[in-house]
Amino acid sequence: MKIHVLSDLHLEVLFFGWRFKPARDIDFDVLVLAGDIDNGTWGVPSMEDWYPEKHLIYVPGNHEYYGKEMNALDKDFNNFWKDERLVSILNPGVQKINDTVFIGCTLWTDFQLYGDQQGCMEACAQALNDYFVIRFADDKGERTLKPEDTLAIHYRHKQFLEEQLEKHQGQKIVVITHHLPSEKSVQKQYLESKVTTAFASNMESLIHRYKPALWIHGHSHHSIDYFIGSTRVVSNPRGYPGEHIDFIDDLVIDV
Repeated sequence: MKIHVLSDLHLEVLFFGWRFKPARDIDFDVLVLAGDIDNGTWGVPSMEDWYPEKHLIYVPGNHEYYGKEMNALDKDFNNFWKDERLVSILNPGVQKINDTVFIGCTLWTDFQLYGDQQGCMEACAQALNDYFVIRFADDKGERTLKPEDTLAIHYRHKQFLEEQLEKHQGQKIVVITHHLPSEKSVQKQYLESKVTTAFASNMESLIHRYKPALWIHGHSHHSIDYFIGSTRVVSNPRGYPGEHIDFIDDLVIDV
């Protein structure tokens, strides 16, 4: 299975001369989009236009939700999966293509990377745009997203990953999340920061237990490629204008 890996294209950023130009003539079977592709669902038709004959597997990032109500946008994304399209929206979800099982979710975080969960949640609530521009509806009405909301989603997504990894154990598995599964994916200058706990969680015990072939993530504008045990962890973000990232526009991983 040849997988073309992209994340953090940020097509919502309109900057002269910076529009994304997809690589052409790439030999791959599946395109994996690990979040922060565009605002809302706009990234889906864009990628379909560029790669009309390819199966797209899309895990939303946090930026897809900017200016949106979270639950409503999830429903909009699911409509793409219901249509007769070569698009699989995993949030959470599973898609098997040939002999490869793709398990995906945004994941969010548990704010426990460095302990002091409550203190980290309070710091992130003040520092991150997520908790100012994303809306969340519950039984009391619509309001601004809170760290408590994303924490609850993280626990649901983590449980989903565990259940699906257990169910498909022994098969060739690719996990896709937007948020980071290990501190090893964090850039050195951000280590030990409370705000970093909104970017990464420690999922290493899960990885060692189930040994998926590949874990793809996005979110951190920092290209990485390393192993946790036998599992390869890869991120290939484009990032924002002016960021010096080792982005590979034609990256293909053979699993």
